[in-house]
Amino acid sequence: MDKIALKIIQFYQHHLSPHKGFSCAHKAFHRGDSCSQYFHTTIQQQGLAEAIPKLQQRLRDCKTANILLHAEKQHKRDSSNGFCADMSCYGCGCDTPDCDLDTPDCDGCDMPDCGGCDIPCDCSF
Repeated sequence: MDKIALKIIQFYQHHLSPHKGFSCAHKAFHRGDSCSQYFHTTIQQQGLAEAIPKLQQRLRDCKTANILLHAEKQHKRDSSNGFCADMSCYGCGCDTPDCDLDTPDCDGCDMPDCGGCDIPCDCSF
């Protein structure tokens, strides 16, 4: 099963991923391996059976990174219009990394909670 999973990942990396035009959110946000590379390495080192829970967590982390990237993009857009969006909502109380986005008239993330955030939170950035 490990070899089949590795072949599927390699097929994805070589034939599908390049046509998407972007990398996964986890790689873009954390500047590490892409999820597919993480999957490949983890399966090689630990086997598919032991790697599955780690792979599931990585996908959850990638989803959170995607939410944070979109929040940063919106924050930059809002800040350029003189409105400073609340980033604390997207961090679920965590101190989000790279929160100071070098935007004018904003004081980093020290803003009131926007409330009602329904985002899975992993504070182990």
